Amino acid sequence: MDSEDDSITGISYNNLDGKNSLVMSSNSAGLDDLMKCTYIKNYFINKGYAISFEKKDFILLPNIMHDIYRGALGEAAGQCIFESKLKSIKLMPITDPKKFEKFDFVVSDEKGIYVDFKYWSSSFRVDDDKYLDKCFDKLDEINGRFAFVINIFEEDSYQPYTRERNGKMIYVMPNLIKKTKNGCFITNDEAIFKIDEYLKGTIADEN
Repeated sequence: MDSEDDSITGISYNNLDGKNSLVMSSNSAGLDDLMKCTYIKNYFINKGYAISFEKKDFILLPNIMHDIYRGALGEAAGQCIFESKLKSIKLMPITDPKKFEKFDFVVSDEKGIYVDFKYWSSSFRVDDDKYLDKCFDKLDEINGRFAFVINIFEEDSYQPYTRERNGKMIYVMPNLIKKTKNGCFITNDEAIFKIDEYLKGTIADEN
């Protein structure tokens, strides 16, 4: 582990092993929050995805949970939300080997429109400039024009924004799901509307 993690003395399922344990549970992974949205839970059940963690002989390592598992959760939840709330926009798998792992889905190969879902934890902070520079570099590598970077859930209030570089555009959406004052988790209809508006605009763009 990095030096900043030196105070962590173990990894546990429920933190009963001590206050310095790093918890690897369905709650810390963000799965529990997603399951509070009924249609996402039903989608996971229909797909055969796990809707909870069960105690087993092994446990996820922190880097696996953050870099791989949460990423997979974000991708699955994002696809569910698009299929349920943005039915006019079809997300397609990326089949070109040269474009693998650049983004999660393609909306239009011809127009170079891509979608990347994120499920950043509330404690995880991204240097916007550095991250977006990497996104622009990816677009350059695959000759893309537009990228939609969409985070699934964020408790803090952030506004959508766009960045442009050399004729390429990145649209950043902070959250597709929001938490109400009474603790319910609901779809962020405003974000859905903006994504629909932006995507239809880019698809219709003939330039």
